[in-house]
Amino acid sequence: MFVETKNNWQIAIIEFDGGRYGKGLENGKEGEEKKGFAFYELENKIEDENGKKKISLDFITSRIGARPVLSAVTESQFKVWQNAVIIAIPARFLWK
Repeated sequence: MFVETKNNWQIAIIEFDGGRYGKGLENGKEGEEKKGFAFYELENKIEDENGKKKISLDFITSRIGARPVLSAVTESQFKVWQNAVIIAIPARFLWK
């Protein structure tokens, strides 16, 4: 599977869903394509040699779906993600 992302992004919707624990991505067939999102934590804390702040993106996971929903599977994960800036970048999931 190959995941392609685009540059346009939006703030992710964080939900608690303990039932998703241990579930992976959907399976697909060769040539199939599904839409979804790649999720990143956005941090604005890195300073370069000139003292300017830079944006850092830390990849969290990707999900197939029509809405930018990131499902936390534990309450502690849910609390951490609610206090972070998490963005969703549209992605295409392509099976080869």
